[in-house]
Amino acid sequence: MYNSGIGTPYWFEWEIGILECLNMLQDTSIESVILQSTDFQALDDVVVNYSDKSILNIQVKHTDEDANFTYSFLASGKKPLLNELALEWKNNKDNYNFKGIQIVTNKKWGPQETDGKCSMDDFISKVFPCLQDNYNYTSAKPNEQKAIEWYRENLEINLDSNEAACFTKIFSFRKESCLADVEEKIRVKIGEILGTDNSDAIDFCLNSLLSKLNIWATSRREKQEITRENVYGALCYTEPDVPSYELCPEKPILPSRQRFGETFIDDIKKNSNHIIFLEGLPGCGKTNFISYLSQMNESIVDFRFYTYLPVNKVDGSYSDDEGFYLGNILWRSILVQLKKKFEENNLLSVVKFPLIYQFMSVSEMRETVIHFLPEYAKCIGRPCYFFIDGLDHAARSKDARNSFLSQLPRPEEIGDDFYFVLVGQPINDGYPSWMKDNKGITYYSMPALDTDDVVILLEQSGVAENTVDMENLAKTVISVIGNNVLNIIFAILELKKMVLPLSFEAIEKELNSRFLDKLVDCLEKCLICRHIRRFAD
Repeated sequence: MYNSGIGTPYWFEWEIGILECLNMLQDTSIESVILQSTDFQALDDVVVNYSDKSILNIQVKHTDEDANFTYSFLASGKKPLLNELALEWKNNKDNYNFKGIQIVTNKKWGPQETDGKCSMDDFISKVFPCLQDNYNYTSAKPNEQKAIEWYRENLEINLDSNEAACFTKIFSFRKESCLADVEEKIRVKIGEILGTDNSDAIDFCLNSLLSKLNIWATSRREKQEITRENVYGALCYTEPDVPSYELCPEKPILPSRQRFGETFIDDIKKNSNHIIFLEGLPGCGKTNFISYLSQMNESIVDFRFYTYLPVNKVDGSYSDDEGFYLGNILWRSILVQLKKKFEENNLLSVVKFPLIYQFMSVSEMRETVIHFLPEYAKCIGRPCYFFIDGLDHAARSKDARNSFLSQLPRPEEIGDDFYFVLVGQPINDGYPSWMKDNKGITYYSMPALDTDDVVILLEQSGVAENTVDMENLAKTVISVIGNNVLNIIFAILELKKMVLPLSFEAIEKELNSRFLDKLVDCLEKCLICRHIRRFAD
């Protein structure tokens, strides 16, 4: 069987590098690790950079055969390994502070005496340490002395005796076993770093690290240095199944929302209470308003969680989903967002963000979030704000025991560095009792739509020609249906069914004839009743 093209030697080399990367998390003196350094040729496999600007160069030699590490392997051939390493050291020693040059191999140290020289096993384990201490060391044993003379003779082909002595002090040999054993060492080290023997957690981190090799060890990398933060980020768990938070605001942004947004932001920045409750009737545009705030320049919407899909103003569709009301999802979601924020600022390892948190209990995740929100506030130099949207959906869930409402921090639990901004329908019996008339909470109400808002929605919908007095049309619609966003959306859909132009009186009569105001009220009540029935089941 021919194995010359198999990839095991590459993986062996890379996993030796992964071991050094993991060492970096436990050794603060290591600054970075490089796989396949572009700065060297014979000393390029793995380079460990230290904070004192010294470097350790590791050359990896792997075999799939039951081969020994012998004198001839070290010093024979067109490019003898020992000479290559020594010559590259010599050519670069004035530009680099070499801490060490190390050969790592899975070959066994040769057990046999060769040409009067002691075995390679004895030379590496017994004789070579003496040469490192004193390059002029001599042995009383003839076979050891012959090995010493062989070593000096080969080394001094390219180096003078002083250079050879310096090289020998930093030169070393390290034996590893097979690829599987190196991988097991990686698993053990990951377990030490995580502080767990949970095989699922260790497997996740191992696979995450190995997947990074297609960047760290290839030309796809933007830089060759693998930093502590890079390794920490690779190990740090990211939930694949938490809800997304990239809800863009529906355009255009209505004037009343722009006006309210300015005052709302100014007010909560000055607020002494660290829990804010923004309430609004169904369909008033609460979620879209928060999306608008999140898109503002220098937005204070640092973290966001929502429990439902908002009404779509294009076709009037809505979600009857109870939403992501479980506390487990809420706290995991904010941990994912915190991880991303710290990662963007290269601070995961600095703040010691938890590498694995899917095995935490809900209370542990909650405690971790409350611990790291102030850490993020320090990072950005101001208090941070966590917006939780859709409290009413959580209040209507069947599983009240596990709802995040029961796990929200009370005002006295929140420090000066962060705020919780809660968003939902007006407080009712489904909310925690402490949220009602609490002096530690500041309450705001979403404003109704103004006439200029409805004018913009009418113009955007194209329901009437430019010659129509849009302001009076808007007032007519409001007089019939009210000025809630949801109501206006349904009114516009009905206007599209009419044959326009009509007089304002005719439009008013037509809208009234369709009992649209009652239809919307019934829709809202049906949605609420459906959730109440679920709660009662």
